[in-house]
Formats: sequence, C-alpha cells, structure tokens
Amino acid sequence: MLHQKFQETHAQLIELGVNLLQYLIEFRESRQGIDGTSLDSVQADIQKALTALKESRYEVAVVAPMKAGKSTFLNSMIGADLLASESAACTICRTEVRHIQPGQTPRLMEYWEGRERSILVEGDAQAIQQKFLERTRELRTNRENNPETAYPKKFELWYPIEAVQDLPALSGFTLIDTPGPNEWEAGTLSREMVALREATLAALRQCNVVIFVLNYRSARDNANDELFKAITQGRQELLQDNKARIYFILNQVDLRSDRDPTIEQTLTDLRAELSKFGFQNPEIYAASAFQGLLSKLIQAKTATEGQIRDFKRFFSAAYAQTNEDGDQVIPAPHKIAPFALRDSNIPEIQTKVFATIIQSAGWNLLGDVLEQFDKSAGAIEDTLKTEIAGWKQNIATLERRVKEYSQRAETARKKLETVKAKVNQQEVVLIQGFGIAIDTFTKASKHRIEQEIENVVAARQANSQGQREAMRKQKEIGNRVVDIIEDTREPAIRVLDILPIPAFIPRIVDAVVGLFVGGGRSLWEYLHESTENASNFSDSNSYLFKFSEKSQAKVFFKQINDFCVPHLQDWWAGVQDRLIREGTQIREELAETIRLDVQEISDELSSYLGEALEVDLNINPIQFPSFDFKGIDDQVNEYQERYTGTTKGKRRTCFDLIEWDEPVETQEARKFYEIDLKRVLAAFQQQIDDGSTMSQKTLKRVIKNQIQDDFQNAKKQLEDYINRFDQQLKCLLEERQSQAERTPEKIAALEQARTNLKGVLTRLEQMQEVLKCP
Repeated sequence: MLHQKFQETHAQLIELGVNLLQYLIEFRESRQGIDGTSLDSVQADIQKALTALKESRYEVAVVAPMKAGKSTFLNSMIGADLLASESAACTICRTEVRHIQPGQTPRLMEYWEGRERSILVEGDAQAIQQKFLERTRELRTNRENNPETAYPKKFELWYPIEAVQDLPALSGFTLIDTPGPNEWEAGTLSREMVALREATLAALRQCNVVIFVLNYRSARDNANDELFKAITQGRQELLQDNKARIYFILNQVDLRSDRDPTIEQTLTDLRAELSKFGFQNPEIYAASAFQGLLSKLIQAKTATEGQIRDFKRFFSAAYAQTNEDGDQVIPAPHKIAPFALRDSNIPEIQTKVFATIIQSAGWNLLGDVLEQFDKSAGAIEDTLKTEIAGWKQNIATLERRVKEYSQRAETARKKLETVKAKVNQQEVVLIQGFGIAIDTFTKASKHRIEQEIENVVAARQANSQGQREAMRKQKEIGNRVVDIIEDTREPAIRVLDILPIPAFIPRIVDAVVGLFVGGGRSLWEYLHESTENASNFSDSNSYLFKFSEKSQAKVFFKQINDFCVPHLQDWWAGVQDRLIREGTQIREELAETIRLDVQEISDELSSYLGEALEVDLNINPIQFPSFDFKGIDDQVNEYQERYTGTTKGKRRTCFDLIEWDEPVETQEARKFYEIDLKRVLAAFQQQIDDGSTMSQKTLKRVIKNQIQDDFQNAKKQLEDYINRFDQQLKCLLEERQSQAERTPEKIAALEQARTNLKGVLTRLEQMQEVLKCP
C-alpha cells in the first residue's frame, strides 16, 4: 500500500539522517577540534532536515457553506466528540485541531492578535468540548451586544486524531475548521460570507487538501451556489492546478428516504452542478459523519449512554438479522460498529485524503530532505578528499593553493554583489507593479462607494417625480460606475507602458477593475425601507437624512455600514488573492534565477579547487528546500501580526480586517436626528486610503524581505562553502607545518574515515532509487 511504503521510506530516511549526523559528530570529535567551525553549517543542515521530517505540518481544511454537519464530520475524523455541533455555536474563527500522541495532554488554546496565547482548558474531550462551547457562546453574545467586538485570531486544539494514529510519518497532521455563517440571506453580502470566501481561498493556496462538506438536503441551495461562484470566478487556472487536492463530501446521506432519488443519481446531479463552477470531474463522496463518529466511539469504548442510544435509534436497524424462527434480531452496538463505520464511508475518505497528502507534500518533503542529506554527505566527503590531497602535496604547493583560493574566494564574493544588484532591481520593479494594482483598487473602490451613495441621493431626489424617473436615474448612475472605473484603469495602463513592469501586473489591474462591475443588490435597495422612515425636508441638501427617532437613525447608519464594509472586504479579498497567487509565482521564478546565478559562482570555485588539489569534488548544490521556503501568505500574516503587536487600537492593515466604528455621530436636535451622507462618504474614503497605505507598506515589506531572504539563503550557502574550505585549508597548512612527521598516520586515519563514510553514501544512493518511483 502507498501508506505503508511512505511510512517505511520515512522511517528509513530518519534512520539515515541520524546515522549521518552521528558519523559527523564522531568524526569531528576524533579530530579534537582541528577543523574549528568549518563543518558547523553542515551539522546544522542535517539537524534542520531531521526536524522537518519529524515536525512538518500537513494541513487539511474543511469548508461548509451552510448547516452541513461540518463539526460532526471533523469529529468523525478525530474520533472524539470534541467540536460542538449545535447550530448556535458554529465556527466563529479559524480552529486548528493538531494531532498529538496518546499520552500527551489534550488542551484548548486561544490566540488573539498581538497577545500571547492562552490555555483555556486541559483535559479530556468532554471538558474541552464544554469549555469550547461556553467560550464560543460568550464571544458570540459579546458580538451581538456590540457588533464591533472582535473574535480571536484562532483557536488551537491539541488532541490525538484517531485517523492518523497508525501513520507516525504524518504526526504533523492538522485539521482546520474554517469560519463561516450558519445562514445568510441569498443575494446579500455579509461579513461572515466574505470571511468564509477568504478562508476558502487561503486554504486553496496553503493547505494540502481542501474538503467541502455539503448537506444532503441542501447541497444545491442558492447560498452554496453563491459561495462557489465567488470562489471560482476568474480562478479556473487555480482550480485546474489544485483539482487533485479538492474533495466534496455529501454528508448526512442517512437522511435519504425511499421517495428520494438514489445516492448515485444525486451524486451524478451534483457533479454536473459543480462542473458549472469550474470543478471539472469533482471527486464527491457520500458519507454519514454521525454514523461514522458513533461507530468509532463505540469501538473505542468511549461512547456515552446517550450516544449508544442514538446509534441504536438511527443506525442499528439497518443491520438486523433474521434468526431461524424468522424473528428480526438486532446485534449489540459493539458488534455492528465495524460494519457501520465502513458503511459511513469515513474510512474511505480518510484513505483518499492521506493518499493525496502523501503523493504531493509527503514525497516532496522526503525528496527535499534526501537532497539535503546528500549535499551534507557530499560536503563531508569533500572535506576528506581535500585533506587527503593536502597531506599528499608538498608544503610549498599547498601554501600557493591556499593563497590562490583566498583570492578566488574574494572574487566570488564580488560576483555575489553583482547578483544582489540585479535582485534589488527586480525588487523595485515588483514593488512598483504591485503598488499600481493597489492604487487601482483604491481609486476604483472609492468611486464605487461614491456612486452607491450618489445612487441613494438621486433616487431620493427623483422620488417626488415618480418611481419610473427614480429607476431611470439609478440606471444612469450604474452605467457611470463602469465608465469611471475604466477611467481609473487607463492611467494605470499608461504607467505600465512606461515602467519595466512584469507581464502579470496588467492582468492584475484588469482583475481589479472586474471586481467592481457586476450585479447584486445596490445600497439604495438595501436602504429602501429605512429611507421611507426619513423625513423629507424641503432644504436643498439631499445628502442629509433626518429621522424623528434616534433608533431609526442608528438602524439607517448600521445598514450603510453593513452594506459597505462587506463589499470593501470582498473586493480587497479578491485583489489580495490575485496578488498573492501572482506574487508567489514570480517569487518562485526569481528565486530560481538567484539559485542559478549563485550556483554558477559556486561551480567555478568547486572546479578550481578540484583542479588545484587534483581531486574530484562534488558539486555544491544551491537549494531552496520546501521546508525552508516560506510562502507569501505566511509572510503577509507575519507582518500583520508584527504591526498589531506594536500599535494600540484596531488593526487597519488590509481591508479584509478593517472594522469601521461609526464615523458620523447622529446629531441630536429638538425634533429630529440627522445623518449626512457626504460625511459618511468622506469617512469611508478616508478608511480606504488608510487601508491602502497600510497594505502598500505590508506588501512592500513582504516583497522586499522575501526576495532578500531568497538571496540571503543562496548567499549563505555559498559563503558556508567558501568559509568551510578557507578554514580547512588554513588549518591543514598549519598542521602540515607543525606535524609533518605524522603524514602517513594522518593520511591513514583520513582514508579510514572515508571508507566508513562509504556505507552512508551507498545508503543514500539506495534511497534515491526508492524515491524515483514512490
């Protein structure tokens, strides 16, 4: 089986790394510190690769548009009734369930922006679930009383996940419960809907597997269609590249009645429906997560009396047997549980998920680690070859070689500066290009909000002229939105024609513009009932809305906020997704350019050193292993956290995180309360400017630091190589001058060390053959 082969290879690779590390430690100890620190970096690289093998995380995100039994599905994979499944306690923020070994203490932790994590509870599944439920209710109540109250950044649950108990190679397995609404009004954009869309896009970019859980009874609801449309629009390439990592679960199929279509027919219809959104040939699995969970609990002998009753009530009858007297006999739950678990389809889903992780991330990690071990072993071998050759040369020749190598090393360092200058130029170009995209977003979003406000005012002005005239004016203004956005695009394109911007930036600009053109409810439609409650004074200021009751004014303002904020968040989430995806691609291309440039310098040194000492040295491969190649998403999150950790008040880093307080206070007069839409508009536009400025700064830091990190990574590998031989040759020369009489003894010891190393090198070659055909 694939799982078994991966497990065996993983274990063999750990053993190989441990042996290599042990060999290096013993070799250095036997030399009694003669090599100084020349092999420090080699030892650190081996240890880092071993750590990656043992601790690398594999993330599976679970997404559910609406009440689909997501928590129950997660519990069925965990094998414990851990996550609360009551409708009032749906996921309020990202929740990570991290696998720990049996015997370790399960715990629930809470993370807030700019704060240290806090442990909420430690104990068994029941204690964790109860505390989690209480905390979720508390946070939700606080939000209901004050809509501007923030939620934690994430919850983290450490608990043994039954699904991976027999897969120690996947000990870093993590289930991610994405936040989302329990319900929403079709056609209405809410903050919760935007949060779910954003979390889904992030999961598609970051996670090893993404699972969509759909309810058997409501799999084809309009709300689900809205989510899939928002996720897939303009992202066909992303879906195509990641289709092997996306699964759909049609949950709660145990609810099917005899009058319903067959499960096979339902799956066929659902595949056809999903294909309309770009999910070509989607993998869909029918499942009963509740049946799977109860079956696991019964098998583990951890089911409560209530859970056993539920199992008997809902699932036992399907396994009734007829005895010799013709009576229907239902076996005990513990006898049925293995068959019920199989029929729930949860084991098959787990197998597919693990296969996907192993085939992509798992084998890739093993390949990266093996490359690092091979490089480290090559460095040790080169050290031995160099010393043996150095002891065999006469001292005068060795002195000349040491001097020449120092000169060559200095030349190599100067060439590195040339590479750095080219990297700096690319960095400036990228920052300018992304800046143009954010500027385009800023102008377009300000125009769009302005037109929504103008739409409301025009409709109000036209109200006295009749409804037909009002609708005509709204249509004219809607057309002007497109014209104004196109006017925003043109200056950006003209700048692109002047600057040496990468080709993908114009595509981003077009994508940004496309976000603002489309249907959906307008602000006027959203406010229509409230505007009817506003007094129509005869003054000339149509932007001023007056209400006889303060509560009416508050509702009116809240509706403006509830409309504008989610739209801004949604627009920015789309821009950010495109920037991150394009930025990741160009960053990887640039990193490869850096690697090749530095590799060329390294090869020149290796060639000279081998010729000078008359030995065949290994090539020093410049590497960017996946376990050391941080993504754009991680960097953005990291810089946002750093920002919030050093400032007070609410974070205003990106639009997806902006929370607007009431920018306009209602002004109390004797008989009315008023809200001035001009002031509201000015406040929103200022918030857009502030958010754009902060996003520009964040993005600039991310681009600058990632590109420089890539260069520094490659530079360090070359400098480690230079310094290793520089120190080694100098130490060797000093030994030759002071211990010439021990030459035969030294050569014999080094040859023996080289012979001992051959066993590790042979094992490395065997592992390379294994990984060629995983």
